[in-house]
Amino acid sequence: MSKTEIFLKSLDKYEISFLYKYKYDEYLQETQRKIILIIKEFELNEEIINSLVNERLRQNHLEVENISCKRCKSQKLFYYQEEVINENTQMVLLDKENYSGNMPKQLVYECGVCGLKSDNKIIKTNNYIKDISDKTIRWIIIVVIIIISIFVRFYFS
Repeated sequence: MSKTEIFLKSLDKYEISFLYKYKYDEYLQETQRKIILIIKEFELNEEIINSLVNERLRQNHLEVENISCKRCKSQKLFYYQEEVINENTQMVLLDKENYSGNMPKQLVYECGVCGLKSDNKIIKTNNYIKDISDKTIRWIIIVVIIIISIFVRFYFS
């Protein structure tokens, strides 16, 4: 049995529904045929697939334990480092004389089921990953500065 077949056999009815809806066209014909066979094994049709996808999309992301995809809630994710291209790095790339070859990178995940890529910075902690937006980071910095200024004011007065 190939790795693809093992992966496809590991999917539940929700995951196969998301895979069919979001990634089916990316697979070769032979794999598409295997996906259709699994869909038939689950006795799914287009209407049931859409119903399962909509049900899972309405589910709150926090209801799912551990690390999971924000869209399909599957835990079949893979992680990799991706170079960050923004205005600053574009300027560095244009400056060929001073370019060191080291691009800033960030950890991203991609869902193996529906193909969703993370779009926020990811901070890896003990057993799970949290997405933290820039707005949240700004608020944390502001609160820390306020606490430090209050401490300094009382300590030195």
